[in-house]
Amino acid sequence: MGKPLKIILVGPAPPYRGGIADTQYLLGKNLKEQGNQVELWTFTKQYPKLLFPGKTQLTTDSTPSAVPIHRKIHGFAPWQWFKVRKELKKAEADIIVFRYWTPFFALCWMVLAGGLQPSTRRIGLVDNWIPHENRFLSVLFNGFFRKSMDAFMCLSPYVAEQIRKETTKAVDWKYHPLAEQTPAPKEKFQARQELHWRTQKTIISFVGLIRDYKGLDLLLEALGQLSKDRLAQLELKVGGAFYSSVEPYKNIIEKLGLEAHVEIRDEFLSSDVLRDYICAADVVVLPYRRATQSGIIAQSMHYQCPLLVTDVGGLADQLQGYPLGTIVPATVEDLSRELEKLQPKSTDGKLRPEDFMNWAVFSKALLQLSSS
Repeated sequence: MGKPLKIILVGPAPPYRGGIADTQYLLGKNLKEQGNQVELWTFTKQYPKLLFPGKTQLTTDSTPSAVPIHRKIHGFAPWQWFKVRKELKKAEADIIVFRYWTPFFALCWMVLAGGLQPSTRRIGLVDNWIPHENRFLSVLFNGFFRKSMDAFMCLSPYVAEQIRKETTKAVDWKYHPLAEQTPAPKEKFQARQELHWRTQKTIISFVGLIRDYKGLDLLLEALGQLSKDRLAQLELKVGGAFYSSVEPYKNIIEKLGLEAHVEIRDEFLSSDVLRDYICAADVVVLPYRRATQSGIIAQSMHYQCPLLVTDVGGLADQLQGYPLGTIVPATVEDLSRELEKLQPKSTDGKLRPEDFMNWAVFSKALLQLSSS
């Protein structure tokens, strides 16, 4: 083993909620377990309320403590960024990893990355490169971030290829790692009882933060095309905070007469409740219109739940080698056709995608990239 490195991860981290914050912590934890000195620098304020329609940006879960977390960055106060930059420079880190999932933070990361010690390697850890939802000036802001980094690490080959088209700098990728330290798996019958769901139905789960590009409307329209007998066997459970109005979805439900078959829980799901929604389901459906990779796929694979996923972006790549995954075109007709013949699948519990989709593998690849 070489000399321990001083590494700072910049981006969302607990007590901020969501998959990016959770995975940022897990990456830091694994880097520390490899003998490095690791800190997480996160936000004092992340988004202005105007851009965050949810009820709160913070989790109710207890903040983990295996890695030091410092709340330093005001995400939309440029006058404060230069103070943080001085602190970053003074820290004299060997590697600083900037988490990049939206162009909104490109200017902030550009300022923080500027003027660092020449020996400090600046790595962009990229979830999404081309935004799922079009944003004005996204191409320009991506350019600012691209020029500020020395190399890029991605969570899917799809995103890596997008970046390689725009730069000659080093770009690498590893599959989105599966969950670690998540709530223990729960038997399907028990999970349904605790959620007060009917045990005799075929349950479809649609979970996570709900945005228009994730295609919930396509899934609802697909249910509306099912035969009467098939629809009588199914229930759709929607769980997650809506980032746009829930009313258009309720209108579709009413128009198609699906009130008895669809239940919506419009709130951020804690890790325990998210686990229950996945473990209680016969299938988790991701009817996305656009995507790069998905933390929900990683969670579902961890709990060995069947997946029905549309063939967009990097989702099919992420399902590679997973025998409980089904991929269909992103159309109402194809989704409906698959749901019409859907049969519950089971596993013998011996699936081991975690052998190659884990944070230890990912963190080692990131360190190798930083030395290139």
